[in-house]
Amino acid sequence: MPVIRPIRRSDIAECVTIYNRYITETTSTFEIEPLTAEAFDARVSGLCRQYPFLVCTDGACGRVLGYAYLSPYGERAAYRFTCDVSVYLDMEERGRGLGRMLYQALEAEAVRRGFYSMVAIVTGENAASMEFHARMGFSRMAEFPEMGYKFGRWLSVCYYRKRLRTPIPGEIPIELLPQDIPYLS
Repeated sequence: MPVIRPIRRSDIAECVTIYNRYITETTSTFEIEPLTAEAFDARVSGLCRQYPFLVCTDGACGRVLGYAYLSPYGERAAYRFTCDVSVYLDMEERGRGLGRMLYQALEAEAVRRGFYSMVAIVTGENAASMEFHARMGFSRMAEFPEMGYKFGRWLSVCYYRKRLRTPIPGEIPIELLPQDIPYLS
């Protein structure tokens, strides 16, 4: 039975292995060079100061099957009520509902913390991810052609958005709750 829990430092090696396959074999990420475990750990450590980063394990032996996290949508303070969402699954584990489980857990955390919207940026040729986001209740908002160059071709990106709560005109939003899940050793 899969288990969703906050990431731990002991998960880094498995997570970076999952991500590096996406870097070297797919256009799902626009990164070109594989990451070291140290570089991946630094990213996770930075994100975990404010945003949840979850792993899905197999439950039996604790092997990481995938991970998902929230991150800032933009650097400007006015964007603080919108978060970016990302998910990466072990390629052999896709199609089992693990991405849905991770997204549902992240969405619940995003709602609890006070976010209004989640945004996902998907490579234009990633039909499986586009279908997944539609099933998860995201709406396609925009497509930008020829935004990235990888594997000898120009790639578009599509922006998907899921509204978590509806702003009320004139109402001042309550500030986001702080991240209360420590990045464990």
